[in-house]
Amino acid sequence: MFGIPARLREVIAKSGLSQAKFAALVEEPLHRLTDVLRGQIRPSSELVRKVIERCQVDAMWFLSGQSLDIGEMSPTEKILIENCRSLSAEERGVMTRVIAQLAAARAKSTEKS
Repeated sequence: MFGIPARLREVIAKSGLSQAKFAALVEEPLHRLTDVLRGQIRPSSELVRKVIERCQVDAMWFLSGQSLDIGEMSPTEKILIENCRSLSAEERGVMTRVIAQLAAARAKSTEKS
């Protein structure tokens, strides 16, 4: 079986939870989760959102099976990403603005060179 059901099975396996406990984690009735896993019904957008957010799953991978290939990450980049996941939405917004400002400043300095 391919597609979201297969990737959902992978997420459940990596979580180490039983299907029943995973269903509780994503607030989905067990029978509906089972139907999604069997490919009998499509997952609701709410289920998809909860899996992505609560299991910290790459949304592009979960939906399409493909990941954005950004190449090998340095240890610093990995730490930044891991710590970003624990920030509040407001803190992530601040961090995004700071990164955008740094990128703009770097672009300006490159233009002058």
